[in-house]
Formats: sequence, structure tokens, C-alpha cells
Amino acid sequence: MKGRGAFLMGLIAVFIVLAVSITCAAQTAQPQPQPPTASGEQVKKEVPKGEPQWRLYMGNETRRYYFDSNSIERLDKRVVRVWERITQPDKDGNEVEKVQTLMELDCGSSRYRVIAEKEFGSARAGEQPEARMQNGPWTYFEQDVILGILQDNVCFPLSTPAGVVPPKPVGSEAPPKPPTFKN
Repeated sequence: MKGRGAFLMGLIAVFIVLAVSITCAAQTAQPQPQPPTASGEQVKKEVPKGEPQWRLYMGNETRRYYFDSNSIERLDKRVVRVWERITQPDKDGNEVEKVQTLMELDCGSSRYRVIAEKEFGSARAGEQPEARMQNGPWTYFEQDVILGILQDNVCFPLSTPAGVVPPKPVGSEAPPKPPTFKN
């Protein structure tokens, strides 16, 4: 029995040494850059500061909603100003710009106001859309609507690194099913 106990203790010691060496090697290894995955993630090129960097935050078959991550401007502790862009597909499936809106979001509550807006659908071919300055009053919105998703993205940034487009737009996930209880 003494021989079997000594053998097991030696075997346990070998496993501990092996586990410690693997852990140390994993902690000192340099992370390797990952190529784009087949699941649809794309790494975007570096965009110079000042150039619009439109990030998709919500979309479906009829509309896609973007915000310009380079335009985010924190005006004070609670208020953020950002450009939003809405597109729709045309007959050929190409995205057609419909509206660009400069808005302010209150990160401390569910309210927003429109500062400026450009509508693209009403302009004739070759014409530039006219910017309408509104500087409207603050308006409340429900947290579970599109503006709530935009607020989450610009006030409380996601863990998705800048320049990486998630395979599905934020907020496009199916709603969670209610729990079922067993009796």
C-alpha cells in the first residue's frame, strides 16, 4: 500500500507541474492577429479622424441604421452629440441614403433632440439635399425602440472593438423566450 500511495503522490505532483507550466506559457504568449472569420465579421480599414466611420447598429430588410463613431462628441457628463444615417435598399438591392440626422442624446435619461437633419429622398438627381436646422425640444423615448439601441451604442459603448462589424446588427437578436417552469 505504501508503494501505491507514493506512486499516486508522484503522479499528482507531475500533473501539478504540468498544469503550472501550461498556465505560465499561456500567460506569456503574444496574441496573434486573427483573420476575418467566415461568420461575417469584417475588419475595417483605418479611417482617418474626421472622416465618417458609419457603424451599423440596427437593421432589417427595409432599413439599416448607422451612427458615425468619429462624430461622437460628449458635450457634458450626460449629453452626447452624434450623426445618425438611415438607408433603404433600392430595386437592385443597393443601399440608398434616406436621412442623416445630427442629434443629442441624454445618457442619463431616455430623451433626445434633433439638431439638424438632411433628407435625401426628396432631392432630384444631381441636387444636394437641403439641411434643415431644427434644434428641437427634448423628447422622451422608450428604451426598447431604435433610439434606445443608439443610446446604448454611443453612451455605453459595446465590447466590440472599433472597426469590427458584428455578424448581426445590435438589437436584431430574437427576443428571449419566457422561462417555463416544471411542476
